[in-house]
Amino acid sequence: MSGGYGYGDSEPVEECGCCGGLARAEFCDVGVGYAQVSEYRCTQCGASPTTVRDGAGRYVVSWEQPSSPSSLGEVVTGYLIL
Repeated sequence: MSGGYGYGDSEPVEECGCCGGLARAEFCDVGVGYAQVSEYRCTQCGASPTTVRDGAGRYVVSWEQPSSPSSLGEVVTGYLIL
């Protein structure tokens, strides 16, 4: 699920496999277009795609919810870290 897009094209979005919301990634201007620099993450539930092996040994895309927020990070920084 990585790649990029050219000037004048619309930014690519994916459909979240958990909630059906929009998943977006960050892109960087590299002079001849835009290159993807982060993984897709759902804007509603925070899930991101991972590649896993199914029972037959094939690779499939599976969407996983993020782990619970870090309470230590909230204490240290004052912000809730997801």
